[in-house]
Amino acid sequence: MKRVSSYYLLPTVFFLLLSASQLYEESIHTIFMTILGSICLGLLTGFVIHIAMIIKRKVSK
Repeated sequence: MKRVSSYYLLPTVFFLLLSASQLYEESIHTIFMTILGSICLGLLTGFVIHIAMIIKRKVSK
C-alpha cells in the first residue's frame, strides 16, 4: 500500500504546488476550483502511472 500511495500522492502534491504558484485572484471560488482541479489532475496522472507500472510488470515476466 505504501508504494501505491506514492503513485497518487506525489502527482497530486506536484500539481497543487504548480497551480498554487499561478494563482492571481484570491477569491474563494478561484482557490477552490484550483485545488479541485489540481487534485483531479493529480489523481488521474497517478492512475495512469499506476496502470503503466502494472502493465510493465506483467510484460516483463
